[in-house]
Amino acid sequence: MADDTEKVSINVGAMDLANIDLLIEKTVYKDRTDFFRTAARNQVDKHAYLIESSIKDYQKEDDIDALLVKCLFWIGSQTLDRQELNTIYSQAEAISKKKGESTGQVKIVVFGKLEIDKDITLSEIKDKIQSIKVFGIFRASQEIKNFYK
Repeated sequence: MADDTEKVSINVGAMDLANIDLLIEKTVYKDRTDFFRTAARNQVDKHAYLIESSIKDYQKEDDIDALLVKCLFWIGSQTLDRQELNTIYSQAEAISKKKGESTGQVKIVVFGKLEIDKDITLSEIKDKIQSIKVFGIFRASQEIKNFYK
């Protein structure tokens, strides 16, 4: 499996699956994966306006330091290692000091993929990151994933 894909399992009714298999036999689709990828892309395209407006809403939130929480908004693939985690928190501290506020935690929103290095422990991250919301692929230790559910 490619690094930027995620395996998804779904239950499909017998008649729907029969129709899909018939389309594959008639070479409309290469295989079931091709059918479901095409169906997913078509639905994403169909709702593109909602996706775009939602992304804009999250970008606006990125500009607001509400309740001393700094919001980071990332699109694409991002790896969070210990150095990046400390840099993010140091920047949040600097912003807070400049404003004369106490340091708040950071909120992270990702559209794409977020990978948190396996050497980062929950105890290291939970005092610096208030919340993590990933639309896409979230790779981290199970402990971190469970904490930020």
